[in-house]
Amino acid sequence: MGRFKQATRKRSQADRRRLTEPDAVAARAIASAFIPAQARASERASAAKLLIPWQRAPSGVQPGSSVDLDDKGFPAAVSDFIGTETLVLHHSLFPAMSAAENLTTVAHLIDQWEPTGKMRTISIITLCRSALESASRAVWVLCEPDRDERRSRALRITREEVQRHKKYVTEQVNRLDKAAANSASAPMAFETPAYVIELKTQKRNAESVMQTLIDSGVKGALTMEQTIDAAAEWIDANRLVKSGRPMANLTREKYSIASGIAHGSTWPTRYLLGATDLTSVVADLLYASLTTTEAAITLWETHASVDPRVGRKYPQHLRQAARQLHPRYASASS
Repeated sequence: MGRFKQATRKRSQADRRRLTEPDAVAARAIASAFIPAQARASERASAAKLLIPWQRAPSGVQPGSSVDLDDKGFPAAVSDFIGTETLVLHHSLFPAMSAAENLTTVAHLIDQWEPTGKMRTISIITLCRSALESASRAVWVLCEPDRDERRSRALRITREEVQRHKKYVTEQVNRLDKAAANSASAPMAFETPAYVIELKTQKRNAESVMQTLIDSGVKGALTMEQTIDAAAEWIDANRLVKSGRPMANLTREKYSIASGIAHGSTWPTRYLLGATDLTSVVADLLYASLTTTEAAITLWETHASVDPRVGRKYPQHLRQAARQLHPRYASASS
């Protein structure tokens, strides 16, 4: 068995060396020119890299800006439980930053295609899916011109998150109560009596805040599929980049395939047969997730600024879109 493992390891090392030999790298570079989808993916990876400065340092909220005025006067009980009074910011900036980070990671993985010969396509597809989900949520919160509606959408997402939090702490409390009744089940080191008390406090608080939101008439959030559809429709209607492809049908189709792959389903594999089909899925999904992320950060910069001069880290090729959108959301009063 030891000799077999050694032989396998040597073959694997030899294969890796062959993949990175100059002739092999050059051959892949030549071949990529004959696979249009691979060229598209590489071009979009280059565009994703332009998000790196913004992802590291997005603009802060300027006093009197749209999002600053949005975040005035949310119910104290809700803000205390969530840990912030700025719910619109809370549910739009973090998702946009998360999407940008996922895409800059995708760009790094695509850069490795030719030098290493390793495609990492499943990881790329999963990262793009996550970016599309996060960016779509930010677009859905921020795209509505009416302030009351933006605040309503932030509260709807808050209700969904409180519900998920309540479910989590309820499950943990039930598990620990059962463990306490079973002498054979020892708690983990961190599950001290103080920890159990804190969990039960969180459970009561989550139930109370959930009831506050229900009593206030806050509806549930859209499903993720509905959120993605709504974001794609807004992007198609506004065409931030005039040369962009229509998003609605493309986004839903590629999201379905990506979700199947992310969940370990086998049905999407029939759409991944052959290098061209596989890279086409990657290129189209990267296009959809990148376009949605660009829309999310454009909306953020527009809402966070008191004038059309957005932050220095915002990508240059999107600045015209931000200048055009700013009057729609600018407001001198709450």
